[in-house]
Amino acid sequence: MEQLKRIKKISLLTLPISILMAITSLYGIFSDSIYLHETKNYAAQAIGQDFVNLFFVLPVFIISFILLQRNVFVSLFIWCGTLMYIIYTFVIFCFGVHFNILFLIYCLTLGFSIYLLIGTISLLDYSKIREQFNTEHSTKITSLYLFIIAGMFYFIWLKEIIPAIIENKIPQSILDSGLPTSPVFVLDISIVLPALIIAGILLLKKKSFGYFIAPCLLTFLIVMTMAVGGMFISLNSKGFQNDLSLISVFTLLSVAGIVVFTLLFKNRARL
Repeated sequence: MEQLKRIKKISLLTLPISILMAITSLYGIFSDSIYLHETKNYAAQAIGQDFVNLFFVLPVFIISFILLQRNVFVSLFIWCGTLMYIIYTFVIFCFGVHFNILFLIYCLTLGFSIYLLIGTISLLDYSKIREQFNTEHSTKITSLYLFIIAGMFYFIWLKEIIPAIIENKIPQSILDSGLPTSPVFVLDISIVLPALIIAGILLLKKKSFGYFIAPCLLTFLIVMTMAVGGMFISLNSKGFQNDLSLISVFTLLSVAGIVVFTLLFKNRARL
């Protein structure tokens, strides 16, 4: 497909990004010095993130890249969505982890990822991508899923943030992390959740860009919910008591995302 041919050269940046990710994950898991200055709670979350990056995110990123080179259409969205997740993760590593020996690698990974995504977005022809889809029912389901996830996370975060503002206190999750604020709150409230809503609206209105960004964000959410589940498991393994039902909730969200993603591409037009 012409769309995939356009980005094959710049997609080769997948290789250095993957190597840098592997380095940060291995150091984070096996070196005691990387998260030395973090609270025990936050260090456990970070190590959980490293495990998810190494054993799930990285394989998905590499496999989707390989399929991209073989002109598999669906791989474009899995690859871009995973790339979005990598950007999200390394913004947190750059701004939400105390300075350590991996700092420059965090910056390189973030920089490569951002410019790779920008380059990809600038090269695609969204009208051609739109032509690949021939379904209405699945797009409505996709939009609904994006709206539900956005609404759910807005509720969860604001439920903690608004009472803290009213009482002039710091949210407990920020106290547990030992940080001045939460990069996750910032990224989600300012960028990610509005993006989910916008993508859902664009898809409902059958805008060409919506057919690109919505499945990318679906992939992002699938990876995200699995990563959060992994972090809960890591916290419990380190002795921090969490509601184990949350792991089930995020697993269900991941499965639901996979089902919605499958439905969106199941009825894709055969060109």
